[in-house]
Amino acid sequence: LEAAHLEQTVQPKRWIWNGYLAPGQITLFTSVWKSGKTTLLSHLMAQRKLGGELVGRAVSAGDTLVVSEEPSERWQERHARLGFGPRDCFVCRPFVGVPSQTDWLELIEYIKERKATHGIDLAIIDTLSSVLPPGSENHAQLLLETLTPLHALTREDMAVLLVHHPRKAHAAEGMLSRGSGLLPSFVDTIIEVYRVPSDDGNDRRRRLVAFSRDAATPRSLEIELNADATG
Repeated sequence: LEAAHLEQTVQPKRWIWNGYLAPGQITLFTSVWKSGKTTLLSHLMAQRKLGGELVGRAVSAGDTLVVSEEPSERWQERHARLGFGPRDCFVCRPFVGVPSQTDWLELIEYIKERKATHGIDLAIIDTLSSVLPPGSENHAQLLLETLTPLHALTREDMAVLLVHHPRKAHAAEGMLSRGSGLLPSFVDTIIEVYRVPSDDGNDRRRRLVAFSRDAATPRSLEIELNADATG
């Protein structure tokens, strides 16, 4: 590929969530259990219904597919409170037992088909560990073989968001995700969520820390869920 061709094909950057999620890219989203990851993503989906804003960053309108480890009832509750788009799709607990590599590839193919038939432009996998074939999370080569097929989605101009658990030991920012270090190096953007130090156990503030190659990605951002959890 020659430099002249690169100049001809360059396009203005498009964002689904400004600075964090872009078509054709993969984002890794990690935080401690029960600290608000899925709550934040639910608000993102609600803003995508018409296009809007989340934590001061523009959100484009569009349709989302969620692969979730939670039962459908949880998503029904969130939908009743926030109002998702009518074309958003939910694949809840897709596997009975531990998924195989074949199961994983079939899931990716299903998402790709939904892109073709329903125009889905964002796929959220919540959580990654619930759908990975056994042994791949901590094995760099196996993990690479498992993650590479996700490019079948990014080549279709989809954004992919991988929700993941943290490692048990203390880790520096940017290295919070559990398992092989290949995972954070494979993705385009890393988002980590931390509780804001406080004596109040009900403190609703969180800090988003992000890493990417794009100047539009904010390095650190403090956010807070309102009292009635509507915004």
